[in-house]
Amino acid sequence: MELKYEDEIEIDLKELFFLLLGSWKMLLLSSVLMAAIVAVFNIYVMTPIYSATAKLYVFPKSTSLSSFADIQLGDSLTQDYMEVITGKFVVKKVIKNLDLDMEYNEMLDCLSVENPTDTRILKITIVDEDPGQAKKIADEFAEVSSDYISDRMDQDAPNILEWADIADEPVAPRTGRNTCIGFVVGFILMSGAIIIGYLMNDTLADAEGIERYLGLNTLAEIPDSASVKEQKGRRNKKKGKK
Repeated sequence: MELKYEDEIEIDLKELFFLLLGSWKMLLLSSVLMAAIVAVFNIYVMTPIYSATAKLYVFPKSTSLSSFADIQLGDSLTQDYMEVITGKFVVKKVIKNLDLDMEYNEMLDCLSVENPTDTRILKITIVDEDPGQAKKIADEFAEVSSDYISDRMDQDAPNILEWADIADEPVAPRTGRNTCIGFVVGFILMSGAIIIGYLMNDTLADAEGIERYLGLNTLAEIPDSASVKEQKGRRNKKKGKK
């Protein structure tokens, strides 16, 4: 009995495969349609977002490259400076200097500070709808942070390693990637609809299905009237040619 069950599962999977293969036009249409919808939404509805990144180099002048303790100090200061840059004083100072109509939390949503592994470099990144505005804010953060660390923390000011550049391409939305995802999603949704329809269809369409699921032998078949008419039409045409 176990072997019979496994055979039936294998046959069902084959039928399902050929069902999907036979529905390739529907699958392709659904995939292309979904991809087109996503592409249009990304291009004409979503607002492009640009990013700009300024870099600070954290290494006090009084430290020595040959001293392990000084290297650890530089790593520790890097973590401290990350907290300072996202602190209220620096963020509010940037907002005030640039006369921005933003609150502290709104600016934090646009700001990210990263420390690449095994470096003492701080990357200050700003995202904004205006690429020029993003560069201006990132540069202001680098300058205000450096001044604040020097004045308030009694430390050597981090060097501004790089000023931000004006981005040529948006970082979001990623139209190409999203369009590909839409194509795949359209294919999956249509495949799911076809599979569900197949699984919910419990009618017996042919003699093979009767023998497989009911275990009954088919003694005779009644041809479909449409196929009979089609066969008669072909015979009449052949007689007419003769």
